[in-house]
Amino acid sequence: MTIKCLHEKTIFCNEQTGYTVASYKTNDAKAVPKIAVSKYKPKNGMTAFTAVGNRLPTAEDVEIELSGKWVDGGKYRMQFIVEGCTIIRPQTTDGIVAYLSSNLIKGVGEKTARTIVGRFGIHSLNIMDNESKRLLEVPGITERKLASILAGYKESVGIRDIMTALAPYGVTPKKAEKILEAYGAQAAEIVKSNPYVLCDIAGFGFATVDKMARKNGIALNDMSRIAQGIIYALGQSQQAELSIG
Repeated sequence: MTIKCLHEKTIFCNEQTGYTVASYKTNDAKAVPKIAVSKYKPKNGMTAFTAVGNRLPTAEDVEIELSGKWVDGGKYRMQFIVEGCTIIRPQTTDGIVAYLSSNLIKGVGEKTARTIVGRFGIHSLNIMDNESKRLLEVPGITERKLASILAGYKESVGIRDIMTALAPYGVTPKKAEKILEAYGAQAAEIVKSNPYVLCDIAGFGFATVDKMARKNGIALNDMSRIAQGIIYALGQSQQAELSIG
C-alpha cells in the first residue's frame, strides 16, 4: 500500500547503515490502522504514525509517498515497513522553497532557495530542469555555486526517478544511490530498458534482478537475461566445486 505524508520527526537513524525510524503524518487517516496511530497528535490535525526503513527521507515540509506494509511492532506500536518511497514534486512556491532547501539537495540553503523562487516563482524547478544557466540571473549565484547546486539537484532528481521506477520491486534508497552512482543521470532509463545491468552492482543477485525483470515484462529468451543467467550458473558451479574441494 502507499501513503502520502510529511516527515514529522526522526526517532533514530544509523548513519552507517542508513537504518531509520521516523514519525510521519498524513491527511489520510483511513490509511493508518487505529493500533498504528501515534499517541502524538500533530498540531495541524494530521494523523501520525511510525515508519521504518533504509535512508528514509527526513526533509521538512516535503510531501512524499511511502510504499510498504504494516507490521506488528511487538512492544512498540504497529509500524509501517517502507519498501519504496517517492518525493512528490511540489506545486506551490512554499513547497518549492521547502524542497530546494531540504537535505535532499546539497548546496542550497533556505536563503538561496527563497532567492531562486523569488526570481522564478512556481517555474523554478522547470528552470532548473531546462534552463539551468538562468540561475546565474539570481544574485549571489556564481558559476561555481551553480555547478554545486546543479550537482545536488541532479542527484536528488536521479534518486527520485530511480525510486519511482523501482518502487514496485522494493528497492531501498540506499540501493538507489548505488544505481545512480553507477549509471548517472540516465540511470532510470537504463534500468528500465535492461534491468539485468543491476547484476553488476553489489547487492543485486541474478535471482532478485530476474524476478524484477520478469515483472517488467522481459521475455524468457531475452539475450541480456540469457547472458546474465549463464554468468550466474557458472558462478554457482564454481562455488560448488570450491566447497567440494
